[in-house]
Amino acid sequence: MLYPRESEMREAKDLSGVWEFRVDKDNEGHEKQWFKKPLKDTIPMLVPASYNDITQGYVIFYNCPLCNIENIDK
Repeated sequence: MLYPRESEMREAKDLSGVWEFRVDKDNEGHEKQWFKKPLKDTIPMLVPASYNDITQGYVIFYNCPLCNIENIDK
C-alpha cells in the first residue's frame, strides 16, 4: 500500500473538509470553462466521501478550498 511521504520535493496536504460541487447535467461545464472561475449553484459535500452516492451519472465540477483557481493558466 502507498502512503503519503514528505520530502524536500513533496509536501503532504490534508484536503479533508467541505468542498463545493456542481453537477453538470447539461454537459456544458468544459465548453463554458466552469473550471476557470468559482462555481455557482453548488452542493456542499464532505471530502473524503463518495460523491457517487450523492450524484450519479453526471460529470461534476468542484471548488477545492485549498486550490487557487486564479493561477489555472500559469
